[in-house]
Amino acid sequence: MSEDKALCDLAQKNINAGVFVNGEMHPVMEKGPLFFQKLVRENVTDHFKKEQTSKQEIWPARQTLPGSAVVTQKDLELCSGLACGTNQEGLVW
Repeated sequence: MSEDKALCDLAQKNINAGVFVNGEMHPVMEKGPLFFQKLVRENVTDHFKKEQTSKQEIWPARQTLPGSAVVTQKDLELCSGLACGTNQEGLVW
């Protein structure tokens, strides 16, 4: 861990100086970070392909209401308009 701290400190100095060049990780000594990078790269790439196929942004954590929830959808639109300050004309009294 102390070796990593020293490497991070020196890498930051090179970043600040504008001379940092990203290198490859050691295939044996850095298996954990390499595996994590691979998982993230695959997931981001798959998500991007899904968005390209559907021709729209996909927000996995955002709730999608069923088509029958018209009243709830109108409530959400009203609340988001008020929260964002986008509907200020309707609030001038």
